[in-house]
Amino acid sequence: MLSIETIGVALMWLVTLVRAPQSIRDRQQRPLWTAVALITVAMTLHMPEVLTAAGRWLDPFALYLASHLITVVDGTALVCVVLMAASKRRGVLLWCATAFVVSGSMVWIFATTQMPRPEDSALPTIYWGIFSVYHFTAMLCCVYVCWRYAFQARDWTLRGGLLALGAGLTIVCLMWVVLMDSLLTGNTQWIGYFTGLELVEVLFVAAGAILPVFNSVVRAVGNLWVYRQIAPLWRDLVESVPHVALGATQSRLGGYPVELRLYRRIIETRDAILTLREYVTLETLEHLRAYLAKHRIDPPDREPTFTACWIEIARRAKATGERPQPHAQDITRLGGDDVRSETAFLLDVARVRATPLIQGLRNQPDLPGYSRT
Repeated sequence: MLSIETIGVALMWLVTLVRAPQSIRDRQQRPLWTAVALITVAMTLHMPEVLTAAGRWLDPFALYLASHLITVVDGTALVCVVLMAASKRRGVLLWCATAFVVSGSMVWIFATTQMPRPEDSALPTIYWGIFSVYHFTAMLCCVYVCWRYAFQARDWTLRGGLLALGAGLTIVCLMWVVLMDSLLTGNTQWIGYFTGLELVEVLFVAAGAILPVFNSVVRAVGNLWVYRQIAPLWRDLVESVPHVALGATQSRLGGYPVELRLYRRIIETRDAILTLREYVTLETLEHLRAYLAKHRIDPPDREPTFTACWIEIARRAKATGERPQPHAQDITRLGGDDVRSETAFLLDVARVRATPLIQGLRNQPDLPGYSRT
């Protein structure tokens, strides 16, 4: 049966591996991922089973010291990440210098201590005092920054991630307080709760690290849905106006992010609509408005329905060889001035194109104003 410690370490490795691809590509996420990875390595090295197994091939004294030094490094990396996120870059150099001094002191004390085998009780109190105070202070600084800036974050995943990370590091601070108390008083009754506290810590830290990935996944799924919803509209328009297609074919863009492919599809759809507006006359548009008025379209669908109708008329006119006739009236309202509003409007156009009204329009070539002759 797996122990609680093993479950916690396995969860941290899962989060580290899941975050790895995106964090390696994104420079802003790389420091936080590095800190989480170092925490995972330190937790792994602290497991008795790992220390025992690795001690068969490596020097157990060096391995034991390395697990402590990695803990110092991951604490330093984490506090540097939150300081940089808070634009406190001057503090980063101070913490790095302090970590160097602390690590050097720990190595010197460890090397001058005579002990038959590496174990916690064999090390002097000053070693644990330096180790505990430094890591406790680093985690306390992280907690302060996480909780302070969590409520200023606009994105809910960033806010939730900072709150979860702050909660996890609060538990770490509590554990260091218990450890320092046991060193000063010799009372070890609370040490037995460390395993449960470590699991809760892992759950919070893992949640803080995985939330940005969750947000990216949700955004990617949403972009993929939009990409497929406007596919019929885009396909018909690009077929009518082939010159709006940008460079490489869609099949060659398969390896690119969905967001990039969607943005390209939106641009091509918009450019095709701008081209097709020259294939409908003002007279046709007036007849079309009268035609739609008879059907009493609901206000939210009036503009998308009007656009979908004249697009069909323009496509038919272009397909029958009509020549473009530019006119001053701008009928290409695409929902707003940004990509989000344009996307929402094109989704509405794509939706109403499948309604019986538009389907019937396609079968009415004698609609008043439909023909330009």
